[in-house]
Amino acid sequence: MLINQKLTRDLMAMKGFGGMGRSDARTTDRARPAGEVTFHEKIGAHDVSVVRVLDTRRFIAWVEDYLKKAGVDNPLIPPPLKLVVKEYLRDGFEWFAFNVVELGTETVTKEAV
Repeated sequence: MLINQKLTRDLMAMKGFGGMGRSDARTTDRARPAGEVTFHEKIGAHDVSVVRVLDTRRFIAWVEDYLKKAGVDNPLIPPPLKLVVKEYLRDGFEWFAFNVVELGTETVTKEAV
């Protein structure tokens, strides 16, 4: 019984039913970003960011916008990967790591992080 109550409460919170009214939720949505960068560092060829999810409904769009602002040419997330991210979000994962590496046309070796 306690497990079911916790799961229901967690799922409701993830879907935006965290106890506030509809208009309050929309106002809060606009006021805060869908993600928060908690770590960012360029390590050799790697541009590493760790991000915490703040709003599951807007997170994928926020990631694409974040990557665009970071200088990624075409930061569109492919549909199969979006499905995986949505599944992680449904499962309650709220931390993601991004490792952006610039690729050229030549075969080269990059040092691992």
